[in-house]
Order: sequence, then C-alpha cells, then structure tokens
Amino acid sequence: MQVTASRLPADFVTRCWKQWTQANPNPMQRGKDRLMLVTRGRNNAFMATWSELKDAAPGADIALAVGRMTATAKHRKIFESVKAPARDAGIEATDRDAVAMINSMEVMPLDFQIAGSEHEKAAIAQSRKLLVDGSLKEGKRLWSELVAQAKNVRLGSGTLDIPDLWRQLRRKYPLKHHPDYEASWQKLCALTHDYKGTVETALPSGLSLDRKGEIDELLKRITSDTVCIVFGESGIGKSALVKTMLDERFPKAAQVWFGPTTLDLALNETARTNLGINQPLVDILDATARTDNFLVIDAAERLAHECALKSKALIESLKQRNASEA
Repeated sequence: MQVTASRLPADFVTRCWKQWTQANPNPMQRGKDRLMLVTRGRNNAFMATWSELKDAAPGADIALAVGRMTATAKHRKIFESVKAPARDAGIEATDRDAVAMINSMEVMPLDFQIAGSEHEKAAIAQSRKLLVDGSLKEGKRLWSELVAQAKNVRLGSGTLDIPDLWRQLRRKYPLKHHPDYEASWQKLCALTHDYKGTVETALPSGLSLDRKGEIDELLKRITSDTVCIVFGESGIGKSALVKTMLDERFPKAAQVWFGPTTLDLALNETARTNLGINQPLVDILDATARTDNFLVIDAAERLAHECALKSKALIESLKQRNASEA
C-alpha cells in the first residue's frame, strides 16, 4: 500500500480505526503506542503536507489543530483521508477523534527491496552491533531472521513481543547485552564479582577439599529442575560448593549473586536505582544475552519476610517467562 500526494490508503486507515477501538485486551495503548504505515520509497509531496499535519496535532486546543489541518485543500484532503475511513470500521469519528488518530499515526518511507538500499545497509549494521561476532555475514543472517519473524507475525497474530523475540534470538546467536539493559547488567556483574570475592573456596592454609562427589550431585539437581535449594549447617561451605560448581562446570554461563542486603535493595523499586539497577530486576534478568544463566540467592535463611516474598515472586515470574527454555 502506498500513499498519494493527497491521501493515505483507505484500507490501512480503516484497520487503524479498528485497532484504535478494539476492546480490551487491546495490545495498543492510546497515547503511548503508534500505528505505522511503512511505504516503499518516499512521496515527497505527501510527506511535506503530512509533516505539517503532524506538527499541528499535539496540544489541547482541538479547534486550533483542526483549523491548521484543514487550512488548505491539500491539508483537507489528507485530513479527510484519515477521518472518512472510520465509517468503514463502524465508527462515527469526530474532528477530535481524527486529530487524535493523526497524532497516533506515523508514516515511514523506507527503501528496502530497492537496489542499493541504504536502509537495509543501516539495518544490517545495527544487527552487527548486537552480535559478539559482529561480522558482516552474521549481521546479514540476523537481519534475515528478524525479517522472517516480522513476516510470520504479520501473517499471524500481528503482534511481535520483543522479550519473546530476544529469548528466541539468544538461543541462535551469541549476543551482546540488550542495549536497553546493558548498564544494569554491567552493574549486576560488578555486584556479583564483589560478592563472589567474599566466598572462599580454600582453607586459610591454601588447601582445598576434593568435593567432586558433591559437585556431581549438585549438577544432577540443577540440570533436572530450574530451582535448587542447597541447605545445611552454617559454615560447612555451601556457598563455596555452589561457586566452585558453577565456575568449573559452567564457565561461560551468566551468574548473578545476591546476599540478603543487596537483594533487598535490588527488589525495592525506590532503592534499586541507588545500586545502579535502572529497571525492575525481573526484566533485567529476563533480558540476559546468554542461554545458561544462574541466579544465586546466598544466605536465603537471613532474608526478611517481605524480601523472601518478593524473591519467590521473582523466581516464579522468571520460570513462567522462560518456560520454553527450561
């Protein structure tokens, strides 16, 4: 579907109105999400007028916005091309509705599938930035994967869940940290490094115990279930056992360690930013770039009651989000 100098395609606008008025659960959040038409190539005449309509849309003065949007014949034609298709969706749209719709719509001209596409080159370059490898070959492969995912969604549900897409991609590609969560992950890695530094795996004399049997048993437990509890008397080396097992058997896995105090802060929405954790902990952990991941809650018996409840909810949420990877 392409725009002309004076209108948007009616079929697209009708579907926008249907999406706009869909009863809950509606994946679109008015005032936050946008409805976008991607065109193959750029219609300069349309884009110039459309830009002027978009500039007039924001603000509380609807009468002023409508006046600007219908000031000339070319503006009125595009305005009506947005308002009129509402009838085909069974909606009697007012001028106020049309202004709100224009404010929520975007038109994005792209040159994909055109020889020498600059947008495709830019997309592949962005794909390379997500990869540990970063090669042109792998960047092209990732971009092809994203195009295929979008195609499947367009022919199916129409909604692409980004966290779910990320979970699929990390099973196929060695990824860098998700850009939105990179700073928080770096902080978690630093906190983990500091905490693990307090867990001694050898006696003061430098001698260490042969715990291969215990490590093998623990390995069986963690590979058979997503949650494992290690318990015993204080001071017998539970933390050291877990640390040794993870470092020896899963050297490339992501580890996040928390003690009671730090975990309490990390799960507190008002306090976590003081740690440098910028998003809810469950979202950060879910956005891991690795396929093997371990969350270690050390000294869990010392968790305050409220923190214990939050920790349980965190674990359950992670299990549900990643059920397909369990």
